[in-house]
Amino acid sequence: MIIKIENMSKSYLQGKTTVNALKNINLEVEDSQSMAIVGPSGSGKTTLLSLLGGLDLPTSGSIKLRDKCISSMTEEEVVEFRSENIGIVFQQFHLMPHLTALENVCLPLEIMGDKNPEKLALEFLDHVGLSKRADHFPHQMSGGECQRVAIARATVTRPKILLADEPSGNLDTETGIKVMDLIFKIAEENQMNLILVTHDIRLANRCQKQVHLTGGLLK
Repeated sequence: MIIKIENMSKSYLQGKTTVNALKNINLEVEDSQSMAIVGPSGSGKTTLLSLLGGLDLPTSGSIKLRDKCISSMTEEEVVEFRSENIGIVFQQFHLMPHLTALENVCLPLEIMGDKNPEKLALEFLDHVGLSKRADHFPHQMSGGECQRVAIARATVTRPKILLADEPSGNLDTETGIKVMDLIFKIAEENQMNLILVTHDIRLANRCQKQVHLTGGLLK
């Protein structure tokens, strides 16, 4: 089992009010399986994805990825585990604006201590059709190109788990379809677990498994 969540809840304070974002979540995902997380706005989808990525900690319960309990790791241990096992594609791209496309894709390789990150980064930029834009900065590229750079950055370390949070949400329909086709293709070719947050039922139906969140509860 690549992902196993047991009795996991997440709450936080909003002013003086306690918000229960996720309530007693139990979930299992098999190796190389794709899964869509669907539900209305505010249902806890992005919160769940953030917890799976080790970007936040649950209030209670446990999260195991590849038999490692990331919810009990130190911050340093989570960073190391994430760099080796998890890729994340955000809706907002989150590229470093002062770095070129090539330099953005090199970042995770440099964190892992790769001595020649440019070679592999160029290879992955080529995978997403942007080798000719390697020396361009984010402001010199379209939204679709920025998202393809973000995909290259998220997958260049060949992570076992690829998390995608509404990755086509800021793109026009045609570009969004191309970006999603690319994500599914890369995940399948590299036998990655794709965990996709989406409002689009058509995209959800492309995944092997679907889970529905409503009011922080898993249906």
